[in-house]
Amino acid sequence: MPKALELIPKLLARTRSPFIEEARTSAMMLCKLILENNLEIIDPKTNKKENTVSFIRRSIINSKYPGTCHICGLKWKIGEEMAWKKGLSSICLICYKREVMRG
Repeated sequence: MPKALELIPKLLARTRSPFIEEARTSAMMLCKLILENNLEIIDPKTNKKENTVSFIRRSIINSKYPGTCHICGLKWKIGEEMAWKKGLSSICLICYKREVMRG
């Protein structure tokens, strides 16, 4: 667990990388760490758990068509992973992981 706590700030910083693959991989690793270690996300301003925001569970699929994330505007190509839910706009994995982390 202490090693996980050391990695979290580093991975969080890398999610802001201008290199999309580094940012995407870091976000996925961060989510995995949080889930595997049963960690909770706390709002530093209020010291309360961030569980008031709900998210829509989506499927991670390889895109059949090029597309654009409706949240951040990131573009993906055919075959790249993205988060999909029938009847909703698709989003990139980075935005989806942020939604998942917020609860």
